[in-house]
Amino acid sequence: GTHVSADALREMERDLPDAARLLPAAVSFDVVAYGCTSASTLIGEARVAELIGSVVPGAAITNPLTAAKARLASLGIARIGLLTPYVPDISRAMVEQLEAAGIEVSHVATFDEQDDRRVARISRHSVCEALVMLGRRDNCDAVFGSCTNLRGLGLLDEAARRTGKPVFTSNSALAWHIEQLVTDITASEAHS
Repeated sequence: GTHVSADALREMERDLPDAARLLPAAVSFDVVAYGCTSASTLIGEARVAELIGSVVPGAAITNPLTAAKARLASLGIARIGLLTPYVPDISRAMVEQLEAAGIEVSHVATFDEQDDRRVARISRHSVCEALVMLGRRDNCDAVFGSCTNLRGLGLLDEAARRTGKPVFTSNSALAWHIEQLVTDITASEAHS
């Protein structure tokens, strides 16, 4: 069901190729985005790309963790506050992945929620206040709200204004990264 645990997330690895096969075969995709931050963390970004690429060859592949790393690199930021809705072991795994990529996670806050349906019901106000609280801490140059179910639409500008720092979520990073990948593909096609 909607229980978010390490075992449940790893089971998604088995189902990923079948899910990718649901994409219409007649369409040539430039980019395929896998929209689960926690599963990308536990399965591994390279494995996610490998599994999707086996079904949709030739497409650029991204996921929210890869996208967040790319967004931080584009901003030149290496110290962040991290907001997650996850239980502690999943939050810890995410911190380890970010730190392995050279990103210092100086502050972490979590809603400690196991039920994915409830994550989507965390109020926009609560999400915004948590992002702002993290962004106001020292040793933090940006805030990343992890989880594609976390409600960030329409509040990121406010959080950024209140903290004076970049604030983004899994979804906003993913949208940004898809746009970058499409732009790169279009530019390379124009030169060939």
